[in-house]
Amino acid sequence: KEEFDRGINDAEKKTNLFASTIKRVGGMIAGAFAIGQISAFSQESVKLAATAEGIEKAFNRLGGAPYLNELREATKGTVSDMRLMQAAVKATNLGLPIEQLGKLFSFAAQRAADTGESVDYLVESIVLGIGRKSPMILDNLGISAIQLKEKLNGVGTETATVGQIAEAVGRIASESMADIGESAATAGQKIAGFTANWENLKEQFGKFVINSEYFNESLAEMSDILYTWGNKSLSIAEKIQITITSALWGDYGKNKIEAQRALEGAIDAYDD
Repeated sequence: KEEFDRGINDAEKKTNLFASTIKRVGGMIAGAFAIGQISAFSQESVKLAATAEGIEKAFNRLGGAPYLNELREATKGTVSDMRLMQAAVKATNLGLPIEQLGKLFSFAAQRAADTGESVDYLVESIVLGIGRKSPMILDNLGISAIQLKEKLNGVGTETATVGQIAEAVGRIASESMADIGESAATAGQKIAGFTANWENLKEQFGKFVINSEYFNESLAEMSDILYTWGNKSLSIAEKIQITITSALWGDYGKNKIEAQRALEGAIDAYDD
């Protein structure tokens, strides 16, 4: 009789835990509808951080944080960290001299302020225009084919090296920036700066989520659920049962099973 009572109490505790978990899951489901925007923000952040992870590793081989600060200053904070790193990695892969990127990006940012074009678009244009030796792409920055040929001392873009074109564009950039001088930030630059900071915030939040133990456990659980529903050997009822257990995250599904076993053990003890 005492063994039976202990078994009943054990089963009751674990069953209550399972019931409270069901309530918690229900509350989470209800709350999910109220925080749809937060969920969307989280998803965007995780995707952004996942994309940035490989880019950051490649960028760290170029110079890391000190070099990133240099590029931030060059673009006056109008380009997000991930886009700066991405542009720098792409530039070096195309053969652009790394020591020229700060000046080139600064020129692109100034031309964006002057023309109202997206600074991200013009940073990419100067990288691709030089890397592909394309006067047509460099025209996006207001650099004419005549200007370019003049700075190349008559050498054609087809025969010039990427380094020579980078140097020629760098001279055009230096002359243009000297004519403009220092100026106060425009409204467009302030908006671009806000957008860049927002992107940086999302990336940092995404990194926090990705590196959290909960995220990795949840991702593994969700992978198991997807695998379960793709398993043709299971019935619909079995798939639903497995999904509900998995949705409890952690040891809650195990607690339910242990509670059932404890109850069965108590009944067996009583029958004996």
